[in-house]
Amino acid sequence: MKKISLISAVSRFNSAIGYKTLIPWKLSNDIKWFKRITVNKPVIVGRTTHEIIGKLPMRMNIVLSRDQKTSESKEMDRIWVSSVEQALSSVPDKTKEIMIIGGEKIYRLFFPIANRLYITYVDYQGKGDTFFPSISKKDWICSYVSRTIDPDRNNSHRHVHKIFKKRKP
Repeated sequence: MKKISLISAVSRFNSAIGYKTLIPWKLSNDIKWFKRITVNKPVIVGRTTHEIIGKLPMRMNIVLSRDQKTSESKEMDRIWVSSVEQALSSVPDKTKEIMIIGGEKIYRLFFPIANRLYITYVDYQGKGDTFFPSISKKDWICSYVSRTIDPDRNNSHRHVHKIFKKRKP
């Protein structure tokens, strides 16, 4: 059974993940964490997020778009799909973990069927207009907490990495 995992950096104060199509913090430590966890795995990304970040190297890029014109376009290094089912069936059978990398609408689509969450909680109190779904303690158990990383010249905000696993019913 393939694990479906969501990965995101999230404001610990308001669950914001973005503002005006930008990530409102700069965390080189989080970029390294993201790369280490997602490299050599298929990633499913929404069209808007894909347009902002582009194709991620060393990963199978699956772009989920409701726009039929976009989802019909063929690019050698990306797979364009128009449904959750198409996205999941595009993943090779031998895959152990599928990474869902955003944005907000994509997280909401996959959150109910996810098994694992890789969350970077950021001490960010500013504005947000895109948000991560609420993580309920009754549905999720924290299985890992990193040390807290304080701000420095490469990391604009204090942050911590956590991994959550879905509780068994």
